[in-house]
Amino acid sequence: MNTQKNNFLSIIAQNFIKYLQLARLTECILMVGLFFIGSVFSIQAVSIDTIYPLVLYSLGAFFFILAVYALNVYCGFEADKQNNRFKKLDTASISPKLFLYPFFAYSLIFIVLFSVLNSSITLLALLSFAGWIAYYLPKYGLKYRPVTGSLVHFFTQIIHFQMGYLLFDDLNAFSFLISIYFAILWVGAYLNHEVMDYEADKQTNVLTSAVYYGQQRIDHISFFLFIIGHAYLFILCILQQVPWWIALPFLFAFTLQFITKLYFEFFLKGTIQQPKLYRNLYRFYYVLGSCLFVALKIHKNFPLI
Repeated sequence: MNTQKNNFLSIIAQNFIKYLQLARLTECILMVGLFFIGSVFSIQAVSIDTIYPLVLYSLGAFFFILAVYALNVYCGFEADKQNNRFKKLDTASISPKLFLYPFFAYSLIFIVLFSVLNSSITLLALLSFAGWIAYYLPKYGLKYRPVTGSLVHFFTQIIHFQMGYLLFDDLNAFSFLISIYFAILWVGAYLNHEVMDYEADKQTNVLTSAVYYGQQRIDHISFFLFIIGHAYLFILCILQQVPWWIALPFLFAFTLQFITKLYFEFFLKGTIQQPKLYRNLYRFYYVLGSCLFVALKIHKNFPLI
């Protein structure tokens, strides 16, 4: 009896671990930053009154991302079996429906959490969510067409930034202009992800930009978008739309990325050979840049109450 019980618990534990791997929980936590960054720009003081909405908003963003990733796994379950990230997982004992039910639960939770905060944030979240549903629809989704997937990432990131900004301030020209910078970077990162998934997407007839235009070309376009994004940020500073102290941490992160890109191209036969390592490195640079930005924000603006 105890042996059967232990085997049953072992199977549950193994399937739960597989679920977490398929749901990409670590990525979900990291993606909260895409929503959180807007609030860092709009917050003017640190107090109990600001910590509460920040925590509530971060939880809402986390469940929003969990819902999006659950939808991703459910709609692309068969295609993901071709992906190197999941090939090692024995998914025979896991049903796609295991992700459909949490999708509805997570969706309800983020709607409730955002509704407690602000009706405008909730409406923007639903608008973005509609974009992600259109992106992941099997066969007919925007994910399965070149360029359209990039457009979804561009416009949803603008929305995500505005959601965070609304937490402590009204939307304005500054919030819109600076959100474009983050949206451009998000598209560049997304195209790098397409480069990583090139073989799996090609085998499953997912016509991403990388599959349609070629892996090498999209790899170059991905990096070119990072260049465009920081050129745009530099111009905003020149035009005095964005203070230099805001831009410098991100320009520093891009400088590290630029050096890394050159090293890969000249010594490692290009980032296309090791896209995951390249992605992890530039992610670290921008996390570092974001931390520097937060430190400068605290130094310049935050009266601790």
